[in-house]
Amino acid sequence: MWADVMAGNVPRYLLSEAMEPRTPALMRSIDSNYPGIVQLHETHTRSDFAQLTGDVLGRMSLARYREFPSPWRQFAKVTSNLADFRPVKRIPLDGLEGAWPEQMEDEELEYGSLAEGTPVTLTPRKYSLGVRLSFELIVNDDLDAFTSIPDRLGRGGARTVNRAVTATYVGASGPLPAVYSAPNGNIITGNPALTTASLSAAYGQLRSMRDSQGEPIMIEMAVLVVPPALEVTARNILSATQIFMTTNGGISGQELQVANWVGSSLTLAVDPYIPVIASTANGNTSWFLFASPSTGNAAIEVGFLNGYATPVIYQKIGNSQRVGDGLDQEAGDFGTMSQDWKGVQAFGTAALDPKLTVASNGTGT
Repeated sequence: MWADVMAGNVPRYLLSEAMEPRTPALMRSIDSNYPGIVQLHETHTRSDFAQLTGDVLGRMSLARYREFPSPWRQFAKVTSNLADFRPVKRIPLDGLEGAWPEQMEDEELEYGSLAEGTPVTLTPRKYSLGVRLSFELIVNDDLDAFTSIPDRLGRGGARTVNRAVTATYVGASGPLPAVYSAPNGNIITGNPALTTASLSAAYGQLRSMRDSQGEPIMIEMAVLVVPPALEVTARNILSATQIFMTTNGGISGQELQVANWVGSSLTLAVDPYIPVIASTANGNTSWFLFASPSTGNAAIEVGFLNGYATPVIYQKIGNSQRVGDGLDQEAGDFGTMSQDWKGVQAFGTAALDPKLTVASNGTGT
């Protein structure tokens, strides 16, 4: 019945009548179309009305959160079991992944070693936003407040995570220097613009990365991350069926015609917050390659507090009571009769291993 009221299929006064019956004939009509409403009224009170709307808001907001694009899920590792707000250390390990030595007859076993990398700290933080509806707005909901609020809260929650993840690898002028640097060897040579040739070179550079013991890091799949301004260029490169090349195998006077193997090895993620974070320079020209977390390696981790992997919607309990009756949640706050809701998320982000990503600011310098 609530869904029909919100969709405009039945008049709104039917909902008020169902919660506080006044007209027997109208209640019989309601019961014929919505069996069980009369029995529901016998076991619930007026105070349940706002609680039900709060539950609807929460479910609708969660649906909008899940529908909103989350490109970071393609290239970041996601955990949802952080116990509290204390910093969590992530210590990368190298070792035991190289070729084994031959063990001769009656020879002692050779033991390998594990090398600890630089610890990375992931600190979850709380993010929240509230909304207050007046009593009049709730009663005269001609502005579809209940349908617009979940959309806004859901999109806001998704954008909150998006922006935080982008700030983990993007700085004011493009690739974040704390992640992309000459010592890390993950700046694409020459900072080229995004082309078929530069993307091929970047993929080769990423695939050539080695761990602290000199062993190759096996990166079988990668994700190309671009701002919206480079989306068309990226899609054209990845969707091309054939590529004509005079380099990487071709010689002077000859041209190679090859299938677009790059397109089958990479997936595309468009991050709309790259130009937002890179507001000083290179926001529309920077591009990135990340090892796909599906292969077991990830350059970035997003950790959610246990129970807050998606927005949680809370409703403020009303403090109004009818004389001779119990609390009336529909009346909301005693002084203003308004009702409050809020959405809460708790998560942290961290750059784990810079060797699992390469980037270019696209300037060619």
